[in-house]
Amino acid sequence: MLAGLLIALASVSNAVARPNGRLLPPDGEPVYARIDANVARHGWACVFVADDEGKAGWADTVGLSAKNVPELLIDSNDDEDAQCAMLNLVARKLIAHHARVPDGYKPLGPKAVRLNKVYSNEFFDRCVLAGVWAIRHHTTGTLLGMQIVFPDEHGRFPD
Repeated sequence: MLAGLLIALASVSNAVARPNGRLLPPDGEPVYARIDANVARHGWACVFVADDEGKAGWADTVGLSAKNVPELLIDSNDDEDAQCAMLNLVARKLIAHHARVPDGYKPLGPKAVRLNKVYSNEFFDRCVLAGVWAIRHHTTGTLLGMQIVFPDEHGRFPD
């Protein structure tokens, strides 16, 4: 994915690291139990996926679909806390507006970040836990995923 792309999710304190970008550890059920507990407590969860060296990777949300807003993804060089904090901020904005989120929406103002629609099959192939959670909790409607995109140093967003 392009550097500088972010996608939003929830609570910084509930991150789950998955080494080497693997989507699920062999004992996946404890991970789901932790995610379920965090969604029940905070309304959604932030899942952080470390790169091969255990550093920057991506983070995505789990549970926003139950609130009829898109699940969010962020992919950047920032650390786990920064990625989850951005996901939390954008998630709160989306929930507060109770509206459909159009492609290209800028939840934090015109120059901060932009949300780009991600095809559901691509989003949930990468963010497996968000899709599995929605299925297990019988979330209705079309599952949507959006990626948080940052502008370059000149304030331009990628096409």
